[in-house]
Amino acid sequence: MRRRPLPRELGEAFSRAQAMDAGVRPKRLEAGDLTRPFRGVRATSPAVDLESRARALLTVLPDRAVFSHASAALLWGIPLPRRLESGEDLHITLPAGASTFVRGGVVVHYGDRDTTKCPAGLSVTAPGATWCDLSAGMAVADLVIAGDDLCFRSLTDRAGLQAALVAHPGRRGRVAARSALPLIRDGSASPGETRTRLLLGRWGLPEPELNVDVFDRSGGWLARVDFLWRAHNVVAEYYGAVHEKSWGRDLTRAAQLEDAGYRVVVITARDLRGGAGELRARLGRLIVP
Repeated sequence: MRRRPLPRELGEAFSRAQAMDAGVRPKRLEAGDLTRPFRGVRATSPAVDLESRARALLTVLPDRAVFSHASAALLWGIPLPRRLESGEDLHITLPAGASTFVRGGVVVHYGDRDTTKCPAGLSVTAPGATWCDLSAGMAVADLVIAGDDLCFRSLTDRAGLQAALVAHPGRRGRVAARSALPLIRDGSASPGETRTRLLLGRWGLPEPELNVDVFDRSGGWLARVDFLWRAHNVVAEYYGAVHEKSWGRDLTRAAQLEDAGYRVVVITARDLRGGAGELRARLGRLIVP
């Protein structure tokens, strides 16, 4: 028996109440061609990614509910530790004093937060508020990575992060956030670059310029490099997994930098995991007077 088509205005995900209001019979909502991402929600296809799951949940959320914590971070594109990236639960925040909301697969927080729309058009906590919320469950280094990313993409700056932290002084994780804030910079383009910068700092090396353009002796542009110690003509480049596909171009660029008088040091993910004694010694010879 052919199933009755659903009203187009329902879209891909809708609440049971919305369907009933549109004239859909209860029996149709139990048909096998519909999925049930959350209690009281139906969808015409499986909600497999974060955005589709968020849109499905949106159909039953109370007014003024926003996505927050790890869910907001992922919607903003903030890099997170793997355990948070793969989390199944959606996090939402309701205003302080709001009625209790309970759904399987949803973690509910209560409090007043700065909110806005993310690029996907969903209501989320603002970047600074999101970063502060993350501090309750992330290590200092991971908070620096998240803060660097927000600042590099100009979604906020250190002053904005500081203001968000000051706005909620009693928030869980404030000690970690306060420790991370002075370490955040606006020039690190990737988590690997941030980890490298933090490692260099632990080694006591002078702080480099980040993602800066360098030029040859005649003033011609050569490259934008990850780290530059200008006074020493030393360049360091972080080669992550993405560089495996561009190794030949990277070697050519390194040779061009060497020809222009720069000394080039390559840093890899292996160095960040340990065993970087030789790298540390070389940078020390090149940079420290």
